[in-house]
Amino acid sequence: ERQRNVENHDYVRSPSDDVSQTPNLDVQKVDVLLKDRLQARLTGDYGQADNIRDELLNAHGVVVWDRERTWTTDASSRGGSARHRNGGRFSPDRNSRDRRPARRERDFGPTGHDYDKIGGPIDPDHCALNEDQINDLIATRLKCKFDHAFDKADEIQRELVNAGVRVHDGRKEWRADGVSFGDGGDNQAGRYGEGQGGPAKGKDRNRPYAKSELSLDTAEEDTIQQMVDQRSYHKKRREYNDADDIRYELQREYNVEIDDRLREWSVGGKFDSPSGPSSDRPYTRRGGMGNLSEDDIQVIEAAVMKRTEAKTVRDFNLADTIRDGLQNRYGVTIDDRSREWHLSGIEEYVRASDSLPLSEETEEVLSYVDKRLEERRLAKKSRDFDVADSIRDELYDSYFIVIDDRTKEWSVEDHGQSSSSSSSDESPQESKVDNATDNIDEALDEALDDIFGELDADNEQSDMDDQDNAEEEEEEEEEEEVEDSTESPESLEKLTVPELKEKLREVGLPVSGRKAELIERLTTAASS
Repeated sequence: ERQRNVENHDYVRSPSDDVSQTPNLDVQKVDVLLKDRLQARLTGDYGQADNIRDELLNAHGVVVWDRERTWTTDASSRGGSARHRNGGRFSPDRNSRDRRPARRERDFGPTGHDYDKIGGPIDPDHCALNEDQINDLIATRLKCKFDHAFDKADEIQRELVNAGVRVHDGRKEWRADGVSFGDGGDNQAGRYGEGQGGPAKGKDRNRPYAKSELSLDTAEEDTIQQMVDQRSYHKKRREYNDADDIRYELQREYNVEIDDRLREWSVGGKFDSPSGPSSDRPYTRRGGMGNLSEDDIQVIEAAVMKRTEAKTVRDFNLADTIRDGLQNRYGVTIDDRSREWHLSGIEEYVRASDSLPLSEETEEVLSYVDKRLEERRLAKKSRDFDVADSIRDELYDSYFIVIDDRTKEWSVEDHGQSSSSSSSDESPQESKVDNATDNIDEALDEALDDIFGELDADNEQSDMDDQDNAEEEEEEEEEEEVEDSTESPESLEKLTVPELKEKLREVGLPVSGRKAELIERLTTAASS
């Protein structure tokens, strides 16, 4: 492991550099400047460090990659992120926004934004705007943020707050029914007022960051505090790339997390009053299971827990591998902010596990709710948003049902009814995850694909036995169905694993194995 010291520095020249292109480069001078810059960073003199970085670039043509501890004379090469190109922090075009590629306009549909309305209908006692006016303001604010017109965006946000509209940027949702989001994530609980969920940023935004009482002890406290203060300085100047680089370095080098709402930092990431879900809480599944089996869900939960363990020990490569593998194989989307995961591409709505009971919990009412949710889904699919919104409002008015379009869940909102719940020290999900984790630890250390292959292999023999016991008439029908339903390998490659498994189930073929094996099984059956 490289050691930092002011006698030298821990940066190396990029191995991809063509040394023959810079025969006159004064490498000794570069080393001296890198050493001086490192000392400036270690002592918290980031202004001097930035000046030296600019001198390296302008006088010697040297670009510095702090995350990789590398320097290069090839400014066009990639050092780990796009911040080194196209106007990024270390790009030669850094100070010329006009030379950056133009942002491609996104089409957000009829509302002009990607925020969903949740909760009940607009309450005129709390909100003076109608839905069209709210959509226009949110769309204009979003465009201002894209154009970096942050002052104008803040002005619109204040207008929304004063009009009784709560906007949750983290969840991309808004509501105007007089009810708070409850987690401190809406603008009324944050930037402009003393709302629920935490201190008001309006009067605390200049308060210096402090070490959390739950932080682990460290000998680098002074260095960390200086870096945190410098990050705060960059944020105030809207130099977000610089602020993000410092935050990343704090995480990578010192295992430091920052809570901007509490204005605290912590070695280990624990805080007195977390602004979001506890970092110790396991991830929760939201939404339906789609075509996945209980065994598939167990594997996913175990892999999600393994990813959490990898992030805890800062093995980000393994964490990213697990995340990508879950997405590619099962269509899993992980939300680290809310510590939840759900399956992408699920269309049917399910009841949230933490929902309150309906005022009338009867089969007739539940059947009606399911019917209306399906009608709303079809209306949204055909872009008949007026019908979809009317169904949403009807369900809220009649049953206090709130719909989450992101996770495809519905739940009954608390409207003053009393409810009680009991919980044990270990949730059923934790118990299931523990059992599944025992079976995949070794495989996860090798490769994500191998784990899934080994776990699915346990079920393949029973699937094949069931297939062998099928009657000859059924087998002939299955072969005909395969010929009718099987697509080309190229089109099958575009499907998710759950969709491939559904095709296999339709024709009675085994559903175990990796994605490539599922595709091969379908194409082989079609050609035989």
